[in-house]
Amino acid sequence: ALKRMRNSTPAAVEHYIQNPPEYGRPAYLGIAVHAAVFEPEDFNKDYVVEPNFDGRPKNKTAKNGGCKEEWDAWKLEHEGRNTLTHEEFQTILGMLGAIEKHPAAQAILSSGAAERSFQENINEVECKGRLDWIFPESNIVGLEAKGESYCDLKTTSKNFSPAEIDRFIFTNQIHFQCAFYHELYLRATDKAFKRHVILLVSTEAPYLVQPYELSKEAMKRGRMEVMVRLTFWRQWQETPEKDRKVGYSNGILQADLPIWAE
Repeated sequence: ALKRMRNSTPAAVEHYIQNPPEYGRPAYLGIAVHAAVFEPEDFNKDYVVEPNFDGRPKNKTAKNGGCKEEWDAWKLEHEGRNTLTHEEFQTILGMLGAIEKHPAAQAILSSGAAERSFQENINEVECKGRLDWIFPESNIVGLEAKGESYCDLKTTSKNFSPAEIDRFIFTNQIHFQCAFYHELYLRATDKAFKRHVILLVSTEAPYLVQPYELSKEAMKRGRMEVMVRLTFWRQWQETPEKDRKVGYSNGILQADLPIWAE
């Protein structure tokens, strides 16, 4: 929710918390990939692939050349499970195969703890988060290494080449998210992560895979933003409702044309 505050207001964040939006299909696919990578047993239990019924339309009865009766029976049989289309399942298999072929990605995922949840007080605000993958530092730098590192899996159709990764990190607030998780983990365990790795996987063939380690400068910037936004949020919560800002300001703000328009 705090990520939304960069281009919005505490009022919009509060509305988001109280009225969480429905997941779009790309986000749904990303959640499924996370389950397949980090919790394969749960993935196999919770997800099922839709049959295609030889391509017959699902909204027509058998006498009209469709498979409505078979489709309704299939849905009833698999009620409560998450469904994937055949194309989505093939995409997930392609992404998993690509991850398995990447040496650094495999080293990171060779051992660790998946989907760890933490709830701690940061800057006088109760915060919670779910961390993708916490792994021993020895996975990537040798058995003599001590401590733990963090890996965040991101599935995307965007360009994350070395020439574009800086823009990708900033636009998607990866530095902010990693700093937030770092603070949660630090307060819960009194330990700091050795490094923060983003494991990026393309949702489009040939399913490019690339881990990136966030710099100390990026993490420092992220932590500063975390503290600033938490302060804004705390002040909003402490402000009487009648005095809260309705928009970005209760006054009139100045507006101009962008610099590039000159």
